[in-house]
Amino acid sequence: MRSGPYLQHPGPTHMTVMWTSDEAVDGVVRYGAGGRLTKKTAVRPKALRYPIESPGWRAKASDVPAGGIRRAFVYAARLTGLTPETTYEYEVRFNGRVERGTFQTFPAGGERITFAVYSDSHCGVERQRRITRRITRHKPLFVIHGGDMISHDHYPEYLRCFFTPAGPMLRHVPIWTARGNHQGGGACWRRLFTPPRDHYYYSFDCGHAHFVCLDSCAWRWPDADEKLAAMADWLDRDLSRSKKPWKIVYYHEPSYDMGWRRTDWGREQFTPILRRHGVDLVFSGHCHSYMRFRPMFWRGENDEHPITYIVNGGGGGGPTTPRPARPHLAVGSRKHHYVLYHLDADRLTAKAISMDGETIDEFAIDKQDGRLDAKYLARAVPEEAFANIEFSLREIRIPAPLKKGETFELPLKLFAGSRAAKFDLRLAPGSAKRFELIRPVRGTIAPNKTKSVVVGIRATGPIRDRSPRSGTRPQFIIECHYEVDGFRGMVSSNVANWRL
Repeated sequence: MRSGPYLQHPGPTHMTVMWTSDEAVDGVVRYGAGGRLTKKTAVRPKALRYPIESPGWRAKASDVPAGGIRRAFVYAARLTGLTPETTYEYEVRFNGRVERGTFQTFPAGGERITFAVYSDSHCGVERQRRITRRITRHKPLFVIHGGDMISHDHYPEYLRCFFTPAGPMLRHVPIWTARGNHQGGGACWRRLFTPPRDHYYYSFDCGHAHFVCLDSCAWRWPDADEKLAAMADWLDRDLSRSKKPWKIVYYHEPSYDMGWRRTDWGREQFTPILRRHGVDLVFSGHCHSYMRFRPMFWRGENDEHPITYIVNGGGGGGPTTPRPARPHLAVGSRKHHYVLYHLDADRLTAKAISMDGETIDEFAIDKQDGRLDAKYLARAVPEEAFANIEFSLREIRIPAPLKKGETFELPLKLFAGSRAAKFDLRLAPGSAKRFELIRPVRGTIAPNKTKSVVVGIRATGPIRDRSPRSGTRPQFIIECHYEVDGFRGMVSSNVANWRL
């Protein structure tokens, strides 16, 4: 075996045991409960063709030169007729070896469940090893990986960077996966993790919850508009059919992100569907940090059912630091982590835990007779102005290097949405040590109008240029303090890049 055994497609009465090998040899899986392996199923291999050299995450199969292909073999044993909420033992007999594991089937009805989430492990092998060891100790019913398991969709990289550190967990805990941007077209990922539908998006039920995985990377590929429209139609139908009291959605590229990427995936096309159908929780990766936003509502769109957005991208990749957004961003951390969830009919609890075992954050969402608890609703904040102003400040460029006393002008276009907003632009505390505003910049943004402003800046010390991603040194960040209908908030800009 090169990887496995690992578990896929869990359910009340079924489970799939998978592994890979360099050899095309039939295998047998024996399984049973109570220590008696009374059932068995034979497994035949399916070939997986992969390039010898990693083609890069944006490459197509046609880019691989002739003679640059090797073959591996993927095995998938579908175990059926299982008893709900039961612990099973299994053993894989393959090519003279015996590998053993255990798993628990899903409950048939609405029982309390425990699951864990992490994302963006990339090739942080030791960090992912520490995270998955801790996850295993909690004995979750399943794990969700939010994408970017590796840095390239290349079979040898899955072996080295994912299956090696996570293997001990995967033989006992089934894993659901989402497509990340570094999985590219996902040709290898689809063979190794076999999404349950013939698409990169799917749904499943467990306990009191309905889970939905979306493909936030479809926009990067041909026929994106058609694919996104089909996925939105499917999502609308899927959520409308679910009668579960909890609805949880996950995808890779977040809709809200105060890291350097400032991703806004799905805000126009998908988050209105989530609001309309009363989705409770959305979690994503992509930004290599932890962020929990306060529950957010959009006035006039099921605003009595706000959504909590979580970014949990600290599964092993290089960390990033979230920027403040008050009061919308409740917690932000750059520490590598996972999130452990417990869910029953009326309560969801979550704890974000670092790879060293430190509690980064804890929160709960309560319901009474299917309705969100009044205390939870009291913490909710309006979404529209925050979303639009954050978008206005996501990309800022300034000239660099600068000498002490040099000045420049920063043009901005501010938009707040359907309601008038007062604004006051200020330098972030760290930036105010080496920059100063030449004059105050404040005013009012009219409803549904864009406000063009020019911010005059003076350098009070020398400013160096760095890479376009890391920006200038010291960093230049501005804050937009705003007020809409008596509600006050603040959004930080992204780190300013120097002008290319």
